[in-house]
Amino acid sequence: MYIATRIKLNPTKEQECLFWKSAGTARWTYNFFLAESERHYAEYLNGKHEKKTIKESDVRKYINNVLKKTTHQWLKEVGSNVMKQAVKDADKARKRWFDGVSGKPKFKSKRKSKVSFYVNYESLKRTKEGFRGEKIGVVKTYQPLPKLPKGENYSNPRISYDGRNWFLSVGYEIEYEKIELTDESLGIDVGIKELAVCSDGSFKKNINKTKEVRRLERKLKREQKKLSRKIQANIVAHTKNRKPIY
Repeated sequence: MYIATRIKLNPTKEQECLFWKSAGTARWTYNFFLAESERHYAEYLNGKHEKKTIKESDVRKYINNVLKKTTHQWLKEVGSNVMKQAVKDADKARKRWFDGVSGKPKFKSKRKSKVSFYVNYESLKRTKEGFRGEKIGVVKTYQPLPKLPKGENYSNPRISYDGRNWFLSVGYEIEYEKIELTDESLGIDVGIKELAVCSDGSFKKNINKTKEVRRLERKLKREQKKLSRKIQANIVAHTKNRKPIY
């Protein structure tokens, strides 16, 4: 079974600058493929092409062999898989539209679109401090990445920005122990004295009525009163020290 997780990052200023460049490259590449697809489709309607869709491999070759070497040398500053995956994402969105699965893909706006980019899963390695990625070096994280068995890789790793922090999203496979099911049925009755009474005669205690919970509730009330008194004292002190404005 595959599950996904999102981990908060603690990048350096240099890494954050590279993150923004990578996200910008992914957005530009996505829009470039959509523009080339629309141009190709218009020419197809005019009889210039036999197929209505353009190959994503042809677009990637054009970017790598022509644009990256001439007018768009800034593409070399980020990992090559950032551009490659953005083309594949746009191609997938385009095909889903032609198949009637989803709506027509829109061009990504710099202000409104999600800031994110793909990280090569083959070069993404877990480290003690965080992880190591293609061209971004070792990035520190606030929590460790999940451990994987030897020889396995994370699925669809992507770095994104939510307006305040950077995150790494990855998928990975885990194995659950199989549980043998029985034909027995169990009825549960929610009660007042007990949390639940089961048809097999067992009871489930309500943890909210334990001594520890009652102790913590009393402590919470005391702390709330202390905080309230501090706030009130600060208000009074501020009022006395305030100078008249007239």
